Amino acid sequence: MGGETEGPKPPSLTVLVADPSPDNADSLAWVLGACGHRARTAGTVTAALAAAAAEPPDAVVMEVLFPDGDAFDLSARLTAGRPARPLLVLLTGRTVPGEALPTAGFDAHFLKPADPALLVDLLAGRVNRADAGPPK
Repeated sequence: MGGETEGPKPPSLTVLVADPSPDNADSLAWVLGACGHRARTAGTVTAALAAAAAEPPDAVVMEVLFPDGDAFDLSARLTAGRPARPLLVLLTGRTVPGEALPTAGFDAHFLKPADPALLVDLLAGRVNRADAGPPK
């Protein structure tokens, strides 16, 4: 009608959502896609590693336990020998009363159900740092 043009699209990230629950993975991938990111899902450590090898992710959001391993093994294998380290986010509902979940090596940790806006804000910070280019 009015000759309106769309402005440039905001930069997006390739995000791998690794969660053995298809419902959890798919719903989070949908939210991230609606926010402009390219989100893929994987339900096992093996599938996540294959997806990351096919297209290296900018960020990986992962649950702690998988049928074939855990997030700690997955994060170590995702970052070993790679020049660009993805943003690593632990998103889990698994807690042990009175015991802290080890989160060393992760950039952020959220307990389910997490506010999707917090995760989107975290990813936006990653996009903004990438847009700034190398330090001068």
